[in-house]
Amino acid sequence: MPAGPHCRSCRLWHLQSATCTTKRAGVSILRPGQYLGVRSTVTDVLPFIALGASGLYWGSTAYVTLVEQPARLACANEVALAQWAQSARRTPRYAATALVAAAAALIEGGASVRSSWTWGAAALIAVIPWTVAMLLPDQKRLAASDWDPASGETRRILERWGRRHTVRTALGLAAFALFLWASMRAA
Repeated sequence: MPAGPHCRSCRLWHLQSATCTTKRAGVSILRPGQYLGVRSTVTDVLPFIALGASGLYWGSTAYVTLVEQPARLACANEVALAQWAQSARRTPRYAATALVAAAAALIEGGASVRSSWTWGAAALIAVIPWTVAMLLPDQKRLAASDWDPASGETRRILERWGRRHTVRTALGLAAFALFLWASMRAA
């Protein structure tokens, strides 16, 4: 048990005033954040999850757009394609952060069309159809076993992939900005 005074009203160890409202508020012992008088529930952390995960997603996509893709295009086609293939295999790791952020934001915003949380979630969810429609066909062509890495077509597809990936970066930035604005407005 944490050190501190024992509340005689609710039998929890927490710092409270002489009139404990914990028991009347229906506080559960399973909510550890309520010790020491701190209110902490899943819904309290949703804005932080949405903002943090969208920041990770945006940062990851921005890194690819601003650093990795230009470095890749500075290499010969064979090297650029090999590096792109390694990077593409790791994409689901940061794409999952977009889904986590979108889910947290939808819950936080109550899926209301008037909520910045919902619009930010929509921006992140829009990444999925954009990726499937605009990037996946090129990714499949580049990953084909009979593809010639030295061809000029490889360079054109890699350049087009980079331009289209920029849309994902912009959607990530839009979501992060909306979540940040909603967080600041709520504070």
